[in-house]
Amino acid sequence: IDHPSWIDQWREALFLGQTLSVPAKTFHNPVGIKQLIHAIGLAIGTDIKGKTLHIGGLSKLSMFEMATVFAMQFGYNTDLIKSSDDNQNQDFDYSLNFSETLKLLGPDLLIEAESLLVK
Repeated sequence: IDHPSWIDQWREALFLGQTLSVPAKTFHNPVGIKQLIHAIGLAIGTDIKGKTLHIGGLSKLSMFEMATVFAMQFGYNTDLIKSSDDNQNQDFDYSLNFSETLKLLGPDLLIEAESLLVK
């Protein structure tokens, strides 16, 4: 059974020129692959036995903002992206608190994340 990720669902809809309804009041803090790899590299040299590390990006983005950035990055029409929750009064925040990860892995993780945002 195929269960495509929401990013793959976005890609397919935008590729086909279909309207994409995405929540504007649901927030995540996506992490770049370079930051994730750097965090894993730091974790390898640390005693993390029995611990769960949360790794998130520094910027909190709505699903709508992420879909728009995704479309721009890959040359899709951003006009196809519509907000699906304009009438909602409540925000849903799924961003990760990774302060404990920073305590374990040190400030290098944060410095690396900031440098990736500048590039």
